Amino acid sequence: MCFDFKKFFLDLPKDRREEYAKNAGTTAYYIHTHLINRYKTPRRLLMQGLANASNGAFNVSDLSGFFYSQGEAV
Repeated sequence: MCFDFKKFFLDLPKDRREEYAKNAGTTAYYIHTHLINRYKTPRRLLMQGLANASNGAFNVSDLSGFFYSQGEAV
């Protein structure tokens, strides 16, 4: 089973989402609008920031699998 970034982000309490996004180098709005449904794929620096801000919940490899997986339902 592949890592689900959408589930990770939406499972965060609403007040924690903005803090997580800021620590990753973006905004909760950007993550919610562009990333959790894979409309955009983050560049390497943002992908690393998202992984670092997760405090070990996932790594860049897990996140890459989420964005580059083929044939899986979103």
